[in-house]
Amino acid sequence: MSPPDFSRIVWADRGFRLGDLHFRTQTYLQDIERAEAVDGRHFLIYKNSALIEEFAEFWAGAPAFLPLRIVELGVWSGGSAVLWAELLRPDKLVAVDVAPEDRMGEDHLANLRGYLRDRKLETGLKFYWGVDQTDGPALRDIVRSELEGVIDLVIDDASHAYSHTKRAFELLFPLIRPCGWYAIEDWSWDLGLGREHPEELRSAPPLSPLVLELVRLAGSDPGIVRRVRVEHGIAFVERGAAPLDEGFTIESRLPRR
Repeated sequence: MSPPDFSRIVWADRGFRLGDLHFRTQTYLQDIERAEAVDGRHFLIYKNSALIEEFAEFWAGAPAFLPLRIVELGVWSGGSAVLWAELLRPDKLVAVDVAPEDRMGEDHLANLRGYLRDRKLETGLKFYWGVDQTDGPALRDIVRSELEGVIDLVIDDASHAYSHTKRAFELLFPLIRPCGWYAIEDWSWDLGLGREHPEELRSAPPLSPLVLELVRLAGSDPGIVRRVRVEHGIAFVERGAAPLDEGFTIESRLPRR
């Protein structure tokens, strides 16, 4: 395997092209639009060029990190999972979203099915709809059955709510192999990353304190968190080698003052 080649992404007016695939970008508060074509090659993606560039910069600094087992939380209409499947070429990518499958519309669902069929990825890219990121039994069962209980990379682009994101981290971080990574997208939304926020976030606790907690954990116990790399929109957290059980919580490992 070779590092992901982000230079393959060709940006255009409303999105980008990757090989024969077309991605139209969406932004905050936009409803899911219909696909431009139903041919297994047209997708929507809820990421802008700045966020994708931060992923490119991360891999430029970690070219030897080649994740084979990936969990993505929050996939909206599935375009991001397709992007990672194409760029990272993992053995298995599991995409989880709290919304039901039919939320995206029949044309987007047809494109996903066509893509999986054309690329022969019916077993390599699996979608789990209607699963909350805080549902420990469900997430652990998915990781156990699909990834043999071990993860190389988690990408969290789900609720962006502090309590939900923190709980998902505590559930999945113990399952990441040493030197694997956990990426939290849009951690800085309350600091101006997105000036307009969905209604459910406007009165919610901000996500940025979670990143500060993880930085403190890296400083106090690098066996758990080996390092934290913080970009404007993404926080990357590297797993240390210390064993962690299902009872892991951030509070229980932070030093008491």
